[in-house]
Amino acid sequence: MRFFSWYYHDLIFNKIKRFQCSPVYAGLFSATNKFELTPDIRAVLAPYIGKFGSFGESDISYNVFVFHYTYPGVEGMDYTELWMEIIKDFGPVKLKFELTPTLNDWFGVEGWTGINYAVHPSKTFANGITVLGSIGYQELSGEGAEGWAHWNLGVNKDFYGLHIVLRYHDSDVDSSHKVYGSEQGRQIFDERFVFSVSKSF
Repeated sequence: MRFFSWYYHDLIFNKIKRFQCSPVYAGLFSATNKFELTPDIRAVLAPYIGKFGSFGESDISYNVFVFHYTYPGVEGMDYTELWMEIIKDFGPVKLKFELTPTLNDWFGVEGWTGINYAVHPSKTFANGITVLGSIGYQELSGEGAEGWAHWNLGVNKDFYGLHIVLRYHDSDVDSSHKVYGSEQGRQIFDERFVFSVSKSF
């Protein structure tokens, strides 16, 4: 799968290679990445491995995977997360519940650990358009650390083999935030629209 995302003046290219032997899968995520706060980071490579399935005969499914972030050319910032997701349909609305703790020092900062809590609702209409959103909180613990709330809302649709998504993203990060309160830090979390197009091969 390859896709690009656009927001404001930035163009981000992502690529995912995935190999699956149901219900186990593994892959490699790669993307360009550029922020003024971390000028040495220009890309991310992230191998992952996971498993999906359902709980017995129930309509509740799960997806669990380990995702390891690496930043080529930058030392000491690699870290690993464990993604745990539970998915269930409530009538016409699908809900995905996410719990994602770090397994080592967050971004390599000694003593910092994080857990992301999020709920992702979505609804697909008869015309194939899906309305989807997310609301969550990234907990960040350690000396000088501070978490933040985040949310997004958008639509997606498959169109001639392409998966098209438009989302609005925002957070509660402001100038008083201990970690991202600088002008450069706030640029990462400022409100924005993100448009992405992806295609599976």
